[in-house]
Amino acid sequence: MEGWTICNWDRKGLGSVRIDEIMAKSSNVGFGTLGMWLGADRFYEYHSRFGLDRPTGIDLPGEATGQYRPKKDATAIDLAVQAYGQTLTATPIQMLTAIAAIANDGKLMWPHLGKAIYDHEGNLVKEIQPRVVRQVVAPEVARYVQELMVGVVENGTGKNARVAGYQVGGKTGTANKVIGGRIAQGKYIASFVGFAPYPDPQVAVLISIDEPQGAYYGGQIAAPIFGEVMGSVLAYLDAPKSSAPPERKREPWEPEPPKEPEPALVPPLINLPVPEAEKAAREAGFAITFIGDGSYVVSQFPLPGATAYKGGEIVANLTPPPPGSRQVTVPALSGLSLHEAARTLAERGLLMQAEGRGAVYRQDPPAGTRVPSGTPVKVFLKLPERNGR
Repeated sequence: MEGWTICNWDRKGLGSVRIDEIMAKSSNVGFGTLGMWLGADRFYEYHSRFGLDRPTGIDLPGEATGQYRPKKDATAIDLAVQAYGQTLTATPIQMLTAIAAIANDGKLMWPHLGKAIYDHEGNLVKEIQPRVVRQVVAPEVARYVQELMVGVVENGTGKNARVAGYQVGGKTGTANKVIGGRIAQGKYIASFVGFAPYPDPQVAVLISIDEPQGAYYGGQIAAPIFGEVMGSVLAYLDAPKSSAPPERKREPWEPEPPKEPEPALVPPLINLPVPEAEKAAREAGFAITFIGDGSYVVSQFPLPGATAYKGGEIVANLTPPPPGSRQVTVPALSGLSLHEAARTLAERGLLMQAEGRGAVYRQDPPAGTRVPSGTPVKVFLKLPERNGR
């Protein structure tokens, strides 16, 4: 298309799909096709109706606006890439206001800080009333988009944003960062935006991570934070739990519906070799994605001991950072298993390289040595000798 090739984030084709799968799997090709089908007039009309072309008017000084290619200059490829979120930018408050309109049955609200102002004696000075700016889309359209966003969390790229006891709607975002008018290679903004509880949303939250290190997909690192924040907010508000969706008769050709996810503790993987890390993640009920070219896990997300849902993904970074300036003492590892040694070194901020199987019988540097944090410690393991007859 105009000399450009568009591919999905995982470089896999989906074939002929419905819009719910385009949404759930965050398909660049699907959204790009929708953008071109809309055409420039309708695309820019809704861009404006959602308030993405102007300040929101929030009661804070210095509000900025996003950037986008003017309609008169937009080509088919511009519509395609803007439809899946590239080259078109928006500020966090613009994006959150737009998503809140979807959660609010299509009503775009004026964003503001606080509900009321009181003086030092506790007397009400001013109460700030909600103000509808405009009806952006029909209520039934907004509710359909809500359903699509719930599907992203239930069955798509936003699984890590789940909140126990509630139905959550949301959307992952992973964008190249533009600096000086050019794409900055290797720099990203990872985000997740959503609402809860469905079907009567009360809260919208946006999590945005600027230049994440290691894992950079929104579904990997922003979605879990969203889940933690949203869970805390809903607990504070004592929001009623989401009712289970009504049972629908399953057609003979339809697959079995997915089972309710089960929470579990994230296992410690730091310092484990790749095969051992894969095994530990699998036994705990998690998928795992490796980033980098090393042989050992040097960091992971979610962190060890965090609670996540089985079937979710652990992102393991294999690229060791340079040794730090902080000095730490190498612990004694003799007699420990591979997992025990890995955990002990990780707690001190040290990396590990292992040879053999069984228990540690030798290490380098020796116990008591002072080294910079991030230094690899080599451990040698052997199986216990069996007495022959």
